[in-house]
Amino acid sequence: MMRSTSSQFQMQEFQNPPIQHAPIYSWVWNGVCSREQTEEQLLEMRRLGIRAFYIIPEPKMFRPFSMPTELEPDYLTKPYFEEYAYAIARGKELGMECWFYDEGG
Repeated sequence: MMRSTSSQFQMQEFQNPPIQHAPIYSWVWNGVCSREQTEEQLLEMRRLGIRAFYIIPEPKMFRPFSMPTELEPDYLTKPYFEEYAYAIARGKELGMECWFYDEGG
């Protein structure tokens, strides 16, 4: 039985899938966040071919004894959401898909 062209394996599409099928990078925030650092990390992700990400924040009290973190600004504060919004907006400007992870840690 002969398959149609549309169902055959396409190496080009496998190597460069549509963004909705591309791997999604887990970006852990567990230290001090700044616009400069966010910009640097997003540009590095793009340079490495990462086209989609979501942020996993690790609040200071998430695992305070087994894995202390220094997330700054504090999780769920207004400055935290400002940094988060900046990362999403800048990622979109860079043509990246931005997913939301809705809990700390």
